[in-house]
Amino acid sequence: MDIAAFFLGYVLLATSSLPGGAAATMTAGALFGAAQATLLVSFASTIGATIAFLLSRHFFRDAVEKRYGARLARIHEGIERRGVLYLFLLRLFPGVPFLLVNTGMGLTRMRVWTYYWVSQLGMLAGTFIFASAGAQLAKAVGA
Repeated sequence: MDIAAFFLGYVLLATSSLPGGAAATMTAGALFGAAQATLLVSFASTIGATIAFLLSRHFFRDAVEKRYGARLARIHEGIERRGVLYLFLLRLFPGVPFLLVNTGMGLTRMRVWTYYWVSQLGMLAGTFIFASAGAQLAKAVGA
């Protein structure tokens, strides 16, 4: 499979925040090897997540602020103080759906660059684990 096509497909998958990232990452590991798949998926998933973040911010943040502004003050305060840590921990814990993380963080005042680099770093370990698993499965079945 063409690496550029896979990259674009993964960006689209991550942007949609639909389930399937783990399977796609394992597929990348099987197709391209653990190291190359980790690099490929790390950037594709982070770019896709950042696009979803920006879409949420552009289309929903003003409406949510208008409706719940006073109630969100504490959340904004927490994000300003500890947002990097919150996002990093959310990225480490695969039990929180990416849809909630991507769209939810888009509603905050976190800077885009901060969101990008923390997401990239936070997802890196999981990406490596799934890419390595895919590579090992491919070796086990002789692919």
